[in-house]
Formats: sequence, C-alpha cells, structure tokens
Amino acid sequence: MSALSNKGNSNIQVDISPTAQAIVAHALETFGSEAKAWMWLERPNALLGGSAPIQILQTDPTNYELVEDELTRIDYGVFV
Repeated sequence: MSALSNKGNSNIQVDISPTAQAIVAHALETFGSEAKAWMWLERPNALLGGSAPIQILQTDPTNYELVEDELTRIDYGVFV
C-alpha cells in the first residue's frame, strides 16, 4: 500500500493499493480535475451500495471492478 493525498476539499491522505491508485487516476481523467474527481470519490454512491468509491478502494479489493465500471459508464455517458 502507498499513500495518496487528496489536495482538494478534505486535504486527507489515504492508503490504497497500486490497483486502486490506477482507478483514482481513471477518476482524474474522467472528471478532468482533481477537485471534481475527489468530490465523486468521497460522495456516497447508490450504485456502490451507498459506499463512497474511496471507501471501497481503501477496504474492499473484491469490489474495485464496481468502481471502475461506474467510471466507464460515466466516460460513455451511460447513467443508470
């Protein structure tokens, strides 16, 4: 695990795996700014069982794919 800093609103540091870091990079690319990406990462998401994506990336490697899939849907404008 390595640390990743959110320099946006909450100015927190989170420990996540390299795989999770790649998903965070996908979020940065999808949203086009660090602030917007972190807003999405920290907000509870109904499609993720009410968890914030960053919570899943910190605690549940078995569900990384759910976060990645949600970002891909956003990339393609598919909103469920």
